[in-house]
Amino acid sequence: GFSDPDAQISVGGSACPDSSWVSDSSLLCTVPRGSGAGHDVSVLFEGGSSGSLARGFSFRPPLHMTGVQPAHGPAAGLFDITILGRDFGVVDNTASATVGHTACLTTKWMSRSAIKCKVAPGFSKNLDISAHTQTSADALLAGHFSYSRPAVTSVVPAHGPVAGASVTLFGSNFGARSSNVTAVSEGSFAIAAAYVSDTSLMLHAATLFGNRL
Repeated sequence: GFSDPDAQISVGGSACPDSSWVSDSSLLCTVPRGSGAGHDVSVLFEGGSSGSLARGFSFRPPLHMTGVQPAHGPAAGLFDITILGRDFGVVDNTASATVGHTACLTTKWMSRSAIKCKVAPGFSKNLDISAHTQTSADALLAGHFSYSRPAVTSVVPAHGPVAGASVTLFGSNFGARSSNVTAVSEGSFAIAAAYVSDTSLMLHAATLFGNRL
């Protein structure tokens, strides 16, 4: 028929958030978010006439993730990992991903089977990876990424007075400036540490008796 700006279109029982008349033989619908296959498409005109197409539309299959490379990295973050799998779609600029509960600093669709994520600084191990696109259901890859553990390689000075001394720990994977870091002595004394860099911490030592950090 002629132009009908009030045509209502739905996919799988959900109304299209935006729809428009194009011609006597076509209507345009912005598909609502969903998942699954075989959804009925229906249209209702202002005058009361209607029509439907049974099982006329299917959403792209849910993302399926199979692994991540590399599966571990330094606490300072700012490196790329590649999330592997299938059904990532064709050129999708809406892809997003998280490591643990922290969103990737950037997420880039690479192919039907790969998404690249720039990892934020962090700690912990066996973190879940999640990803989704605008038209696909969320997918989860449980326990597949770990940040490298902090490692101490030296202490300066290596010895000093019983009380009041400050020492610097050198090593790796001490994380980002905003991270909360503690150092534990051999005697299980927990000492607050001031962050200096990813490779050094400053300790304002408490009174210790023969304990080694």
